[in-house]
Amino acid sequence: FNKEVLNLTKALFSYKFQDKKTKNTLKFLIISTSITGIIGLLILKTLTQFQYELNLTGKTITFSIGVLLLLTGIIQLNKKYSGHKTERELKNSDGIILGFVQGISSLPGISRSGITVSTLLLKNFNDTTALKLSFLMSLPIVLFGNIFLNLNDFSGIFSIASIYGLLTSFLFGILTIHTLMKLTKKINFAWFVLIFGVLMILSLFF
Repeated sequence: FNKEVLNLTKALFSYKFQDKKTKNTLKFLIISTSITGIIGLLILKTLTQFQYELNLTGKTITFSIGVLLLLTGIIQLNKKYSGHKTERELKNSDGIILGFVQGISSLPGISRSGITVSTLLLKNFNDTTALKLSFLMSLPIVLFGNIFLNLNDFSGIFSIASIYGLLTSFLFGILTIHTLMKLTKKINFAWFVLIFGVLMILSLFF
């Protein structure tokens, strides 16, 4: 998404001249990132005191999302129906909901991409848009989160292990995104939703 990221960055400085799609996407990312930061910080602050309870909460949410995905996939298969909404139809309420959802992925056991893609699908966005928005949402919060959490120890960021980890996750990330975006255009996404739901439930047992 290098082109999208570059265009969105430029659009920040010329917001009023942008089209509806760009404006909606920017507002969505700003709102969701702000709310994610607040929710994430609150969870991190309480994590050490209530780790066991938060772990159970995370697993409960993961199981619930997995079941919802299974039901969504079954409905899509039976009705031959999938979401139709795109970035042009993003609302401020979508940014608030997705910001909260991404924020609670700070809980142990919750997949950030899994819960955000799931929520976007359940809100009737089409599969390609759901994947795209989920990936774009991760960029600002992961960047700012890493800077904030490592303010007191920048030396660890530049260790050999960290650099290897960065390069490996970068390469696998590109491969995964490229593969998923192609799959959404070639297969009935209902099957993907079903598999996603099963994997989320199975993840609770490993």
